Amino acid sequence: MEEVEKGRLKPRIFINQQSRSRQWIPPEAGTIRVDVDASVLENGQAACGGMIMDDQGRWITGFKKCLGVLPVVATELVAIHIGLEACKSFQLPNVQLCSGSMEAINMISRDSGANHPLYNEIERVKHLLHDGQNVQVNYSIREAIQCADILAKAGHPVGPQTVLVTGIDPTCRRRFMEDFQGLRRTKDPPN
Repeated sequence: MEEVEKGRLKPRIFINQQSRSRQWIPPEAGTIRVDVDASVLENGQAACGGMIMDDQGRWITGFKKCLGVLPVVATELVAIHIGLEACKSFQLPNVQLCSGSMEAINMISRDSGANHPLYNEIERVKHLLHDGQNVQVNYSIREAIQCADILAKAGHPVGPQTVLVTGIDPTCRRRFMEDFQGLRRTKDPPN
């Protein structure tokens, strides 16, 4: 999932055409999937959330956080950053990160220049992408990352500290179970 450029490992960032599915699609074996999303209310109050699941669709952790007033793309970048930080803290080496923000993905896949207004956040994400994890970043339609969307909306009242959700969050339990049941139906039956 990485390439070597100028003697450094460079993560591959690309759009996975399969991510157009409305259903959650598991990553390849041995890889965990991180879904992240942002929520910005009409008054500009921003929050983000996400979930980390293994290649069998099992919940590892989730997160939610209130961020104060931020533009949408900045909130998406923070969500990506928190998701990658969580993977790093759990020592998860193979990561497929899915975001519904093509704009944020484009920002971290290109050289935005030091004058970009979100330069610091972009660089924080890029640093994590080059920090020893094998990361693949994909665009995903919102319907396929609905649990992350629900967690992002649930982040508004939680305050400025990142809240890690160790069990399936009650706010997204129904959607998580729908995705998990759909995943089980699409797997080949055991021999």
